[in-house]
Amino acid sequence: HFVDTQGHRFGPDSNELVEAVKKADELVGYLMQRLEESDLSAITNTMIVSDHGMAAVSREKIVVLDDIIDPEDLEMIAFSPVIMADVKHDEKIDEIYQALKKNEEHYKVYLKDEIPERYHLKNHTRIPELTIVADLGYTINTQEVFDARPEYPSGGTHGFDNQEKEMHALFVAAGPDFKKGFRMKAFENVHLYELMTHLLSIE
Repeated sequence: HFVDTQGHRFGPDSNELVEAVKKADELVGYLMQRLEESDLSAITNTMIVSDHGMAAVSREKIVVLDDIIDPEDLEMIAFSPVIMADVKHDEKIDEIYQALKKNEEHYKVYLKDEIPERYHLKNHTRIPELTIVADLGYTINTQEVFDARPEYPSGGTHGFDNQEKEMHALFVAAGPDFKKGFRMKAFENVHLYELMTHLLSIE
C-alpha cells in the first residue's frame, strides 16, 4: 500500500515513489530468500500483482464543469477521473448531455446506454444517467472544489481508461510452473483467478 500512497501523494515519476518501490523490492527479496533457505522455492509458485497503474495529475490539466453546465443540475455519485451523475430533473437530461458533448475536450461523456461494452457497465440498474471519463492526466470537477483546494490536483491517480498503458497493472511470476525469462502480452486481471485455480488444481 505504501507504493500506492506515495504515488498518489508525489506522483509516478517522483523520488518518493522510487524509494517506495525499493522498499517493496527489498520485502519481496526477503521473501524469495527465505523460500530458498527453507527449500521451498522449488515447489512454490510466486505471483506479484497490482490492481492498477498510476498517472501524474496537475493543476495545468483540469476541466471545470461550471464552464460547460450548471453543476447544481447534477447529483454527483462518483468523482474524477470518472464522474458518474444523475440529472436532478429528467427534462434536462438531453440539454446537459448535449452541452457536455458539444464541449467534449479532454474528456468523453456517455449516456447510460452509450457506455463502451468493454467497461462492462452498460445498462446496469446501478449505473447513473451520465458517465464522464477524463482523458489521461486530466481532472474534471466543479469550480467550488478547485477553489476550495488550491493544491488540487497534484501527485498521481488512477481510474482513467484502462486502455491507457499508464493504467496497466504489474504481473511478475516465478516458480516451477512458470517459464523462465518469458514475456507475455497484457491480459485482464480477472484471469488471475483462473490461473490460480489451475496452479492449485482446483476446478
